[in-house]
Amino acid sequence: MKNKRIISLICALTMVFSMFSAVSVSAAGEKGMALSGSLSKDGKTITIDVTALNAVGGMANAAVSFAVPAGVTEDDISFTAEKGFALQLDGLDGNIYTLALVDFTGKGVIPKGKLATIKIKLNSPLSSDLTITLSEKSGFEDSEGAISVGDGTMDAASVTIKKWSGA
Repeated sequence: MKNKRIISLICALTMVFSMFSAVSVSAAGEKGMALSGSLSKDGKTITIDVTALNAVGGMANAAVSFAVPAGVTEDDISFTAEKGFALQLDGLDGNIYTLALVDFTGKGVIPKGKLATIKIKLNSPLSSDLTITLSEKSGFEDSEGAISVGDGTMDAASVTIKKWSGA
């Protein structure tokens, strides 16, 4: 009886630790961007949510740039942006997709959660795990100045989308 309780406790602790190992945590006060993602039930649509972390005051602009899977065209990518941002650049150069947003209010957009949601449609279900990592053009400008992956003031966030495993 005692052994069963110990084994149950070990199993419960293992489950708790495995849940926390899948969560990425940023240091308190650290500025940057976080990515989260999911795959549709049919395995053909990837959804990426981009969130600014610890932005101070209003944001003047933001840029998100990352490599997309082979075969994806501009027509396969769509997005929605935080209210107050207008599209400045949306394009695919080789396999790098860049979404650049600018504050059209002139007052600084104060992000409330996500900066943007990007959807990527695939021709066939995702057959292997895909890691999406922000490239050097990614960053944002808030009331304290600009930070980016390219100048080393922001870490390159990433998210792994698990391959499609059936309906």
